[in-house]
Order: sequence, then C-alpha cells, then structure tokens
Amino acid sequence: MIGVKSAAGGLACGVEGTSNILNQPYIDLRSRTGKSYLRLRFSGRFLRRSLVVMVVAALVVAGTTAWRRHESQDLRGNVGREFRLSAGPWGRLLARPVLLTPPARVFDPAFTLGDGKWYFENAPLADIRTLLESCGFSQEQASTLLSLLKPAEGRPGLLSVAPPADLVLDLSPDVRSLFYTRLAMLDANFAQRHPFRMAERHLQAWMRSDGFDPAHERVVRDLLWRSGDTLMFSDYNLLASRMTRPSERVAFQQWLAQKVSLFLRIEIPRDADVPALASYWGAAGRGEDVLPILSSTAASGGATIGIMNLMPPFVREYLNRFPQPPAPGAPLPACHWSSLNVFTRGMPDDAFHDAAAIEREIRENYRPISGNPRFGDLVMLNEPDGSSIHSAVYIADDIVFTKNGPSPATPWVFSTIEEMKAAYPSAVPLTTAFLRHWSGGLKPP
Repeated sequence: MIGVKSAAGGLACGVEGTSNILNQPYIDLRSRTGKSYLRLRFSGRFLRRSLVVMVVAALVVAGTTAWRRHESQDLRGNVGREFRLSAGPWGRLLARPVLLTPPARVFDPAFTLGDGKWYFENAPLADIRTLLESCGFSQEQASTLLSLLKPAEGRPGLLSVAPPADLVLDLSPDVRSLFYTRLAMLDANFAQRHPFRMAERHLQAWMRSDGFDPAHERVVRDLLWRSGDTLMFSDYNLLASRMTRPSERVAFQQWLAQKVSLFLRIEIPRDADVPALASYWGAAGRGEDVLPILSSTAASGGATIGIMNLMPPFVREYLNRFPQPPAPGAPLPACHWSSLNVFTRGMPDDAFHDAAAIEREIRENYRPISGNPRFGDLVMLNEPDGSSIHSAVYIADDIVFTKNGPSPATPWVFSTIEEMKAAYPSAVPLTTAFLRHWSGGLKPP
C-alpha cells in the first residue's frame, strides 16, 4: 500500500512502512542464503554528518601541524628553548639562548639615559609640526610641544623640548616607533640613538626574568618602541624618576641591560668524520688541540659536548663574562680588540685598542673571501663608504663570537649575525663582509 505518513502521524511523501528505514544506519550480519557476511548500510544523514566530521578533523590536523610549524619557527631562538642549527662542515650543533645579567658594580643609581629632551634641527615651526603630525601626533600634542620648543642651550643649530611626562606616556607604540626612529637620526638624541635593546622574540623571557618588578610591566610595555624585530626602551629617565631607592634603580638598570648569549653544544656520533671536524674546528693551527677530544668522544660511542671544548683559550676565558674594571686610564675592551685576539696565545695584544694598529693588522694580514665563511673568519659590519663599525669572529652557521661595544655592561657572547646587527642600528644600510687571515690558506701579503 502506498501512502503518505509522517513520523508524527501527519503527511509526508514516502512509502508506508519504509519512511524511516533510509534514515537509520544498520549492520546486517545475515544473508538470505544463510551464509555469514557483513553488510553495512548508512543513511544519507549519517553520511553527511560523517563527511562534516572528517573535514573538520582534517582541518584541525592541518591547523595543528601548521601551528606547530609556525610555533617552531617563531620560537627558534627563544630564551630557554634549544634549537638545532643547520648542518655543515662544523657538524651538528645545538643552541640554547640565555639571558646574561650584568653585575651591579657597573651601574650608578644616578645614571640617566640622555638629558630627557627631544632635539630637532633648527627649522620653521610649521615644518616641525608637519614632522610631528606625520608621525601620528594629534594637533593638540603638536601644539603643546611647539609651545615649549626653544633654542638648545650650547647646541647651535638645534631646538629642544622637554616633553611633559603625560604626553610621552600617551604616545601609542606605532607613533613612538615612527617618531623615535626620526629622533635617532640626530646625534643629540642620545636616548633614541643608544636605547636599551632586546629582540622581540625574547620579550616574554625578559619580562619574567629575575630583577624585574612586575609593577612596572605595563609602563615598560607602553614605552617600548620598535626597529625591525628589535624592541627599544629610551624612556628610562621617566620611570627611574619614580624610584626612590638607589638599589631599585640599579636593579632596573641591570634588568634593562640584560643581553642574550647562546650556549652551544656539538653532537659527535660514533661514526663522526673526525678528520673533517678537526679540520674545521682546528683553525689557526689548532688541529692538534681539538683532535683528541673529537676522536676520543667518537671512539667512546659518541656524545654531545659543549662547544667550549673546541674553543681557543681566549674564548674560553671571556665568553659570557662582563669586563673587569680597567686600570685608571686604560681603555675598555671593544669589538676589534676581542676579534683580533681570539687566536692569540698568551696575553691578549693590547695594541688592538688602537685604531691605527687595528687598521694595519687587517690591511696586512686579512683578505676578503667570496665563498662560505668558516670558523675563525672576521665578520665585518661596514658602512657604504667601506669603513668598519664592528667586527666579530665567525663560529658556524649564522653564529658569531662578539663583543658589542666597549660598555662594561656588554658581555662577550655567541650571537646570531641578525641579533649582532640589531645592536648597531644605522640610518644607512650596513653590509656584511667576511675576511680570512692569510694563514688560513689565502695568499700571504
């Protein structure tokens, strides 16, 4: 009998007695012949729902995979997270970033970062207003600053303003970044030219490290500004002025001045190509120094050891340390002194404090290379005119041994080339050059 019946007794198109069959899945284990077999039948609703579930599951798996890949890329180099460097003639290296805190002895409670003023080149007020508003200042903020602007005392050709604290605090991160980048082009703006710096990837570790007062977190975050992937802090004076205890100011300086270094380890498997590794790490005639540790580690079944076992004495002595107070009148160690002394046997050569001696050593004993760098090569940061503003020593992959400036608050570290370059912001593009000592196989001078 053909009829129309709904499940509720109403009207619906269908075949009487069969209207619900196709909407219910079943499993039939019997056959009409009596033979056992498995027969599956699924309703259209069940199939549609199953398809939706499978699509959602696939999207979740793909999203999770992408997120993990993104997380791995984002966290590569984060403080406390070990990551693997690219393989090469140096073998297989692991790196773990750590934060180094300078000792309290290098700081002064009375320290100020600049004089708290903003400096401009002498120009019509309309031009300065245009500059301010192009960086995102409101008309009211620009008018406030212009009303306070005056000729800079003792600085011919410059105008200056001591900005009100509430105006400084009200700047958004984007406005602050644009404006402070412009201020940093002028040497007189010391706080913007030489701010405290930290790579953005280390922000969370920086904020949670020892010595940081959580009560200051919101203000510090609001006052940060950006240059590429580097976060800057120039408004130390504003926050320090609220601190009444000298020890609090010193602790704040210590926290701001933390630097990142890399702890490196090398994997030496039992089947390691020991001669090749010894050739790479034995630069500057040190093959016999590194061969025993490499061969004995491999012969013992392999192990992962600290890279310091393969470093020359200078690196072992200075890495991850801060300079000791120098003798009265003596210069503080800087980048070129450090780079040119890496393979010095015995006492470091203090002639490399002198610019003329540095220039002569590089001119007479080093040559540019066009191929891949190797352990011991000099890494130079050069301005467009060819002058070098910094040097470091190449280790492996994108890692260098560097002393970023003569400050007593700056340690010797292993660093990526990217983070090293971030310590030397420049209004003009810097280039990277690699030089090799003639004893490394190049033609001698």
